[in-house]
Amino acid sequence: MQRTPLFNLLIVVLFFIPNLLSATTYTFTGSGDWSNSARWDGNGIPPNPLAAADIILIHGVATLGTSITINGKLTISLNNSSLSIESGGNMQNNGTVEELNYYNSSMIINNGGIFSNSGIYTNYQLLQINNGGTMTNSATMNANNNVELNEGSSFTNTGTFAFSGTLYLNKTQSNLPGGNFVFYNSWIIVAASCTLTISTPTIIPEGATMLAYGRVINNSTLTIMKELSIESTGSFSNLNGTLNLVSGSFLKYSNTGATPPDGTFNWNAGSTMSVYNFGTMVLNQPLTIGSGSILQILGTLTNNSTLTNNGIIKSFHCCYFTPVFVQSGTFTNTGSIAPGASPGKLTVNGDLTMGTGTYNSEINGTGQGTTYDWLNVTGNMNLTGSKLVVNWGGFTPSIGNNFSIITCGTLTGEFSTVTIPPVSGMMFSVVYSSN
Repeated sequence: MQRTPLFNLLIVVLFFIPNLLSATTYTFTGSGDWSNSARWDGNGIPPNPLAAADIILIHGVATLGTSITINGKLTISLNNSSLSIESGGNMQNNGTVEELNYYNSSMIINNGGIFSNSGIYTNYQLLQINNGGTMTNSATMNANNNVELNEGSSFTNTGTFAFSGTLYLNKTQSNLPGGNFVFYNSWIIVAASCTLTISTPTIIPEGATMLAYGRVINNSTLTIMKELSIESTGSFSNLNGTLNLVSGSFLKYSNTGATPPDGTFNWNAGSTMSVYNFGTMVLNQPLTIGSGSILQILGTLTNNSTLTNNGIIKSFHCCYFTPVFVQSGTFTNTGSIAPGASPGKLTVNGDLTMGTGTYNSEINGTGQGTTYDWLNVTGNMNLTGSKLVVNWGGFTPSIGNNFSIITCGTLTGEFSTVTIPPVSGMMFSVVYSSN
């Protein structure tokens, strides 16, 4: 009598163990609707909800127009495989959804489709959210390649978005998606036809570069820790906001007719504002380069107002950059001018007064404007009270070498101090000559 309950208990345990260990894999092949049983293997259409131990493999082009909850795992694998969530489609992920690194694989959320992630979502190719598509992430999203937010789409992030690909903002929207963004060498691209309006404090972190082909309007506080680049078709307005450039960060203008940031512009020491590529910038309002801050000219900068340099003005040598500083206004210099970041050439159209500033000249060879710095002033060059500092780099000059580090229309004054690092067995002189 006492053994019967134990015998019955053992029977129950042995009965349930196989069910606890069993797992079913459902494989979709070909192209068609999720609800078409002909597209699935012998296990049939996956049940709703998908059990925690079960797996779905997408080995074709599947279209979801119904609801399903994933408690197990869904994997989009093989080349040219995709899952499109269409109108009426609603996927709730509590487990794992992953789109593996196969050629032309993708997950697409179209008009009326909904994807809610409360588990782990990972992509290695393309996540595309189109007009009327909705995605929400409240858990973990790992984006290792392209994510496209197209016009009319909705993406809400209250979880963690770990990103190491390219985020395409192909829509007009307010602010970047919220939540916890973690960027790893990533890109944020604002499309040419779109406007990104920033109305809450936003940080572009060290792991991210934002390229603005469209409009970026900052009405709050925008902090750049790596790079904001205004491309040829883009524009940036800071009239009602605050822009912070932290040390080591870049603000680049490659567009035509750009102006420095309006509003509050905190141009911190060690950060760089660059007239980049073939861009042009016009100063119609006073601009001050603070101590340690850098103005880099790789395009054309025109000063029609007052430019005060207490920091660094430098250029860059490259085969297609033609750095030009058009000096039509007032220029006050207590900082430094360095034509190259590596040796290069800077042309000043007009007069240039060096003030109490410093000409930092890199001499790394005997090529004018290529391996040693060349400051070319078309008007009058006034050196009175200024300083010259030469940096040889790893170059050792030879007796008889001449380096024409400045050419100008006319010359006024001489350097007040000259610093040239010694080279054994050689003496150096600075020659002020009409040749």
